[in-house]
Amino acid sequence: MLEKIKKFLLYMGNDQISYKLATPQIRHVNQVTTALVSTCATILIVVMFFITFFVEGVASNRSVYAIGGAMSAFIMAYSLSYAKKHEWIVMPLVHISYFVFYSYGILIGAITDPGEKTVTFIVMLVFLPILFVDRPIYSIATTGIYIAIFIYLCFKNKSGAVLQNDVIDAIVFGFLGLISGMLVNQIRVHSYILEYKLQEVSRFDQLTQMNNRNSYELDLGEIPERAIRTLTCIYIDVNGLHELNNDKGHASGDEMLRFIAGQIKMFFGEELSFRVGGDEFIVFIPDVNEADIKGDIDEMITNIENEGYHIAIGIEQASVHYLSIDSLVKTAEANMYKSKKEYYKNRTRR
Repeated sequence: MLEKIKKFLLYMGNDQISYKLATPQIRHVNQVTTALVSTCATILIVVMFFITFFVEGVASNRSVYAIGGAMSAFIMAYSLSYAKKHEWIVMPLVHISYFVFYSYGILIGAITDPGEKTVTFIVMLVFLPILFVDRPIYSIATTGIYIAIFIYLCFKNKSGAVLQNDVIDAIVFGFLGLISGMLVNQIRVHSYILEYKLQEVSRFDQLTQMNNRNSYELDLGEIPERAIRTLTCIYIDVNGLHELNNDKGHASGDEMLRFIAGQIKMFFGEELSFRVGGDEFIVFIPDVNEADIKGDIDEMITNIENEGYHIAIGIEQASVHYLSIDSLVKTAEANMYKSKKEYYKNRTRR
């Protein structure tokens, strides 16, 4: 029971690993939400600030509008610019947003206009936990602290029916906001995790445990950005897969592909290695000397041939300053076909 409560409070009912899968999407949603909410709030508060010069009934809130508008504009500026490039700042901006908007509601409801029934703070209690995706333990602690501050100020500055109504409303609507927020965010996080897993399946080759053709097509345009000086493309084609499938069955062919894929990952890593066809693999290597790459290729070929398998390899390296990724791949592929042609030519002679 305690473990379930812990998982809910920290990871919205998921295990820690699954929750981490959803973290990038949570950050993205919070960045967009923070930008949108702060932009709308800034516009609304600035309008209210100017209204105070013409409507005497809200003139007492002018300083609150000025401070709230400035703080909201600060959040808007950072969420629209800095947060897009620096992911670490997103969650601090969310918590700053809680502080600004809850404080804004408390100041108007319990200090500048204590004789009136509080509305703004109650609205914040209902909507803020739904708008932002946060761990339940943080939402509960944050909302609880601001409710306690609000109730304390109410007892200091309010009296009679207004005091009773505001205290009851803060507790009731704070509770409802937290419950609805946690339920909505739990559904969100579950959907983010499911979306991530579906994307992984669509980008992952089950047989070889490598990135697949879909992943290759999606990542190709960004691969040159991984290199500073040079980018090398290795194009690999497995010789004899069709013959092995016919002679010994597809299980033998699958075993050969798994072994070769394992060798590719061992020598060149997994991140930029792709199975792009039934018997074709492409590897990208940024900023490594071509001689060192060829040394690894020779060692890999030796290991593969010791298992009785054969591959054709084409390699091409280009400077990033003159790089066309499509040309790089096509040249490596052309070099692979030369190697493949030579292999079958030598095999015919035997």
